[in-house]
Amino acid sequence: MALAIGLLGSVAPAAAVLAIVGVGAWSAGRIIDARFDVFAAMAPPLAACVLVGLLWGWDGALGLFLLWRMFVDARWSVRAVRFAQAAHGATVERHGRGAHLWLTPALCAVWVAFTAPHALFGMQLDLPHAPIWALAAIAGITAIAILEWAVRQAALWRLGDLAHEPAIRAAAHHAMFLFAFLLLPDLSSAVLAMIAWRVFSAATVSYPSLTAVP
Repeated sequence: MALAIGLLGSVAPAAAVLAIVGVGAWSAGRIIDARFDVFAAMAPPLAACVLVGLLWGWDGALGLFLLWRMFVDARWSVRAVRFAQAAHGATVERHGRGAHLWLTPALCAVWVAFTAPHALFGMQLDLPHAPIWALAAIAGITAIAILEWAVRQAALWRLGDLAHEPAIRAAAHHAMFLFAFLLLPDLSSAVLAMIAWRVFSAATVSYPSLTAVP
């Protein structure tokens, strides 16, 4: 669904926004206990964006805001994978074993910087230019990390020990970032696709029970 909304955003942004609103309403009805401290979470990055805008221009501030949103989406997705691992009794990947989850967003961020400047919903967005060697290096490291993760998942599947939901969420994590930022025709479509993916997934994350008695 998120991929479809991202594609829709490239031809009809208004319709894509309406689709996100609809998915958000559906998700809100499924989330039982949601507590958000929005202002406390957004105050530091917004202050940093204002400072960058005053010193280097608002196109740079918008670029910084996009990087912050990419980080927030990546952190949320990594936590969703770990919640799913804990809920299904799988080993929670941490440190080096979970690096593949962070490398994909990092690759996308370097790609956005390499191809900057961009237009985001009609507004100019710019980032410091990333050299080609940095893009090639992060792409190679990311490919190796994802391949190593895929081989481990295949081995677990062969042994009958694969926890399917965490593996599917991790695969969706990689697919969404790569599709949104590397394959969609513009950055606006990528942002719409990521918003739709997060809103749709928010109601389906499996959280470990904190009250279950063994």
